[in-house]
Amino acid sequence: KATLAQAFALAVGNDRIHIAPGHSETISAAGGITLATTAGVTVLGYGNGNRRPLFTWAATAATFAVSAADLAISNVRCTCSVDEVVSLWNLTGSGLTLDRVDYVETAAMTPIQFATASAAATDFALQNCRHNQMTASASNSQWVEFIGARSYIVNNAISLTQTSNSASKVLSNGTAAADIHVWGNRIFQ
Repeated sequence: KATLAQAFALAVGNDRIHIAPGHSETISAAGGITLATTAGVTVLGYGNGNRRPLFTWAATAATFAVSAADLAISNVRCTCSVDEVVSLWNLTGSGLTLDRVDYVETAAMTPIQFATASAAATDFALQNCRHNQMTASASNSQWVEFIGARSYIVNNAISLTQTSNSASKVLSNGTAAADIHVWGNRIFQ
């Protein structure tokens, strides 16, 4: 299939979707890519370095929305072609894992937020990711916001330049967050 959404539409529980090296997709609207309803799918990107699949956010309101439960996405890269994308990932499914989902800044185009994991996104894991953003967004940034119970933020390397304001945070947890596990991360702000 030409797009991840087309492949996901064919998936049934516990399927694996393989994304070829060099594959590229542009997300230009809210829910521009939406993975919903089919639980237990694993999305695997192939390739090394810059040959890994690339998702590019091309509008400030563009989002990659994941509401399917027990879904894993691994070995892909993210970037923006416009400035001030509000939030790249909108995560509302339980049991979600983003593994080696890296953010690479392009020509000073900056998102305000990498991901929001809602209160429904219990058992959310962000692991083994590399995020580099050297240009601060004009708005206050909460790079990863996790609101649900049992979030795991493990073995990530996050290097960010953010607006100099107490409201800007690398990791932010909401009032419903409980049993949060954060370890093995290298964060430079």
